[in-house]
Amino acid sequence: MAWETVVEDVEMVIISMGGEQTRERAEKIFERLNCQEVSKAALQSTEFSDQVDNAYKEIKRQITAQC
Repeated sequence: MAWETVVEDVEMVIISMGGEQTRERAEKIFERLNCQEVSKAALQSTEFSDQVDNAYKEIKRQITAQC
């Protein structure tokens, strides 16, 4: 089983955080993400919905740490 983080995941997290989402902003954040850590977080579960939740939490954590 594998997890691939894409720019759209970052867009969804930005929206969930109440931020102004633009493709350009999401791409810049995506370039700085540690996608291996996001994948690792996602794959701690076997249920897809839990994988998405875990991945988005890790993306949010990384975004918050970068600011």
